[in-house]
Amino acid sequence: MSSTVQEGERRDSQRCIGFPESPSLKAYVGCRTNPVLIEPERGTNPVLIEPERGTNPVLIEPERGTNPVLLEPERGTNPVLMKPERGTNPVLIEPERGTNPVLIEPERGTNPVLIEPERGTNPVLIEPERGTNPVLLEPERGTNPVLIEPERGTNPVLIEPERGTNPVLRKPERGTNPVLIEPERGTNAVLIEPERGTNPVLIEPERGTNPVLRNPERGTNPVLIEPERGTNPVLIEPERGTNPVLRKPERGTNPVLIEPERGTNPVLIEPERGTNAVLIEPERGTNPVLIEPERGTNPVLIEPERGTNPVLIEPERGTNPVLIEPERGTNPVLIEPERGTNPVLIEPERGTNPVLIEPERGTNPVLIEPERGTNPVLIEPERGTNPVLIEPERGTNPVLIEPERGTNPVLIEPERGTNPVLIEPERGTNPVLIEPERGR
Repeated sequence: MSSTVQEGERRDSQRCIGFPESPSLKAYVGCRTNPVLIEPERGTNPVLIEPERGTNPVLIEPERGTNPVLLEPERGTNPVLMKPERGTNPVLIEPERGTNPVLIEPERGTNPVLIEPERGTNPVLIEPERGTNPVLLEPERGTNPVLIEPERGTNPVLIEPERGTNPVLRKPERGTNPVLIEPERGTNAVLIEPERGTNPVLIEPERGTNPVLRNPERGTNPVLIEPERGTNPVLIEPERGTNPVLRKPERGTNPVLIEPERGTNPVLIEPERGTNAVLIEPERGTNPVLIEPERGTNPVLIEPERGTNPVLIEPERGTNPVLIEPERGTNPVLIEPERGTNPVLIEPERGTNPVLIEPERGTNPVLIEPERGTNPVLIEPERGTNPVLIEPERGTNPVLIEPERGTNPVLIEPERGTNPVLIEPERGTNPVLIEPERGR
């Protein structure tokens, strides 16, 4: 019986081709496996594999001084491993049966990364230059991932899309911060290929939208639309250094955007659906203000010269607003009339402090166009009165009457330097006033 066992062991050992008869390697490997071992250079620490029956082991034959790593894969897998240069820390894959693993063979000094994908995926990874931080994809089964092969020193970004998406990737220049889309299934992903040093912004659209993105010039801060499904997105291609602002409209609106000059701070309208949006294209250095009107209004806004303080109207629905386009340095005033009134406004000279009337519906307003430097005063009459106002000379202190309804107001146009006195009569009387001499 014992002789029969010994003869069987001899036959088995003959089939185990390549197994070393060395006293330092006493590991027993079962027959029918294909053991592989290392024939290292002098000074290395050899390692051998004791694989399961039926596997195709692969191991590392490192250069002198490296720390070898080997693979003990499951039966039936096709392992892949690294043969790194001296001084690297190798990494290997222990994949599930049936996967197609891919790994990095980096240059000396890099930090390799590998994929342990699910069965059936087609992984793709980065083979970066020395000094980069590789990034890899562990996609879901059935996806077609694409990744970045960056230059040394870049921070790559890649897509981990859902199954069935069409990913797009970036091969950025060194020093850029790429941004990409992780879209829902069925979207058309778009990404940015910015110049070095830009801060890109992109769309993460809902399924079925047509994303739009920005390839800005270096130094710009682009802004774009994240529209709902079915909208027509619009984006800004500003000059370098501008701070664009745009709309995120509701579905069905017609967006409007600004292409401002460099250095301006634009503001625009985000109207409700169905409104007629108006926006500002100001000159460089202005501080624009805009209207957020209700649906159905006709907004009007200021396009002031550089350095002015604009004022705008937020009218009620159906009004026809009017506003001031003052010269630089003026303090504009505008009317917020009730619906149905005919407002009047001032276009003062530079340096004046205009005052205007906010009449009740049906009145005939009167306004002042004073000379520069005067302090005008006016009447805010009740409905049906005939207001009167003062156009004083520069430097006077006018006084006026605020009569009751139906009276005929009288006012003083004093000479410069006088202190007028006036009458506030009862309704129906004819007021009398004093026009004193100067100095009394």
